[in-house]
Amino acid sequence: MIIDDEKLLADSTAEYFGLLGVKAAVVYSSSECRSFFSENAAQLLLLDINLGDGSGFELCRELRKTTDIPILFISVLLAKVKAVLKRYGKRKDANYADRRLTVDFDARQVFVHRMPVRLTALEFKLLAYLIRNEGRMIPKKELFEKV
Repeated sequence: MIIDDEKLLADSTAEYFGLLGVKAAVVYSSSECRSFFSENAAQLLLLDINLGDGSGFELCRELRKTTDIPILFISVLLAKVKAVLKRYGKRKDANYADRRLTVDFDARQVFVHRMPVRLTALEFKLLAYLIRNEGRMIPKKELFEKV
């Protein structure tokens, strides 16, 4: 069950789950959630913190009095997603550029002062690893293992 006052997000999430074969009911407020549970059951809740008619935290406390199903807060999931993207974002950048050096990671091209530079595959991997770990000391052993 999805409880979120952002209707488009809630409906899209439920539709996605449906494509994966997971049936999802959607309600958009605390009061709709209470009504749903007066006649239905759910196996898991995705709950937003800020609901139009109340707090997701308050609703969670209320639901805990009558059910022990897992409750996942949507904002916590989003925070985890953002943390993962931030952590891996540097690795996934398609380009790097400073005053002298430009690297297109997808095309595997390197330019110094806008002039193309040919690198071997190993040289390119080494350069890419050093750029993606800019600002930290990299032990020789790590370079041998990672590159």
